[in-house]
Amino acid sequence: MHDSVPHIMIADDDSDLRAILVDFLAHCGYEVWAAHDGQEALVVAQSHTLDIALIDVVMPELSGVELIPRLQTLWPQITIILLTAYGTISQAVEAIRLGAFDYLEKPVLIKQIQACP
Repeated sequence: MHDSVPHIMIADDDSDLRAILVDFLAHCGYEVWAAHDGQEALVVAQSHTLDIALIDVVMPELSGVELIPRLQTLWPQITIILLTAYGTISQAVEAIRLGAFDYLEKPVLIKQIQACP
C-alpha cells in the first residue's frame, strides 16, 4: 500500500449495489472509484492506484474473472474480491486459482466487507 488510505475500486453493473458500496466505503474514509462494466474497470485501474478491487463476475465487456490477470499486471499486490449472484463452486475455485482473495455471493452484506475500523 502506498499510503495509509486504501484505494478501492468497485466494478459492478448493478448500479444500486455499486452506489451502496461506494457510499459505505467512502464514509469509512477510503478513496473509492466505481466502474459500471469490465472495460471501464480496466480504465479506472490504469488511471488510479488500486489496493483493493471488488468486482462482479458477470459484467458487460470484460468479466470479473477476465479482469483478474489484467488487474494483477497493473497492481501486483492488489487484493481482488469477486462478487456474484450466479456463484458455483467451480467458478469460485477458478477465481481463487487465478489470484482472487475471496469470492462473495450476492446479496453482499455490508458486514461481509468489514471496511470501517
